[in-house]
Amino acid sequence: MSAETLRTALDRIFDNPNDDAAWSDVEEVVTGSDGGSDVERQLELARIRQEQRRNWPVVARLLELEVALDDDSVIMGAKHAELGRIYHEELLLPDRAMESFELARELRPDDEKVKAGIAEIEFQRANIAATLEQAFVEALDSDDNSVRVPMLMRAAEMTFRYRRDDEAARTQALDALRQAL
Repeated sequence: MSAETLRTALDRIFDNPNDDAAWSDVEEVVTGSDGGSDVERQLELARIRQEQRRNWPVVARLLELEVALDDDSVIMGAKHAELGRIYHEELLLPDRAMESFELARELRPDDEKVKAGIAEIEFQRANIAATLEQAFVEALDSDDNSVRVPMLMRAAEMTFRYRRDDEAARTQALDALRQAL
C-alpha cells in the first residue's frame, strides 16, 4: 500500500476512531512496510493530532504501531514509557501500563520516570483496600460537598482502575458516583 493510502486511512481515523477498515489499512501499511521514515512520520503526526483531541485510546494504538516500527532501543524505551503513562493516567489500565513500563525498564533501566511509574502502580495495588476505605470514610464523615464529592470520585476511579473485575466493587463504585452527583 502507498503512503497516500496511509494518509487517507489516518484521516478517516481522525474523523471516526472506530473505523475498523481504516485501522486495517493502517496496520497493513505498517506491517507491510520496511518502516520507512515517511510511515513513521505520518503515524507520529496522526498521534500528535489525536493527543491534541485527548483521544487517548487512539493515541495508545498509534503509539503501539510506532513502537513496532522502531529499531532504536532508546526511542523504543521512551515510547514504551509514554505508553505506560497513557495507560496508567489517561486510560486507567494499570495492567497494560505495567507491561509498557516493564518493557521500557528493560530498554532504559536507569529511567527515573519508568521506575516511578512502576512503583506507583505497585504501591496503589498493595494499598487499594486502605485507599478505598479512607476515601469512603472521609466522604461519609463530611457534609461538605467540596470534600465529599472528590473523595467519592477518587474511590470510584480507584475501584475502576484496580478492581474492575470485581462485580461487588464495581457496584460500590457506581453507588459512589451516584452519591457524588
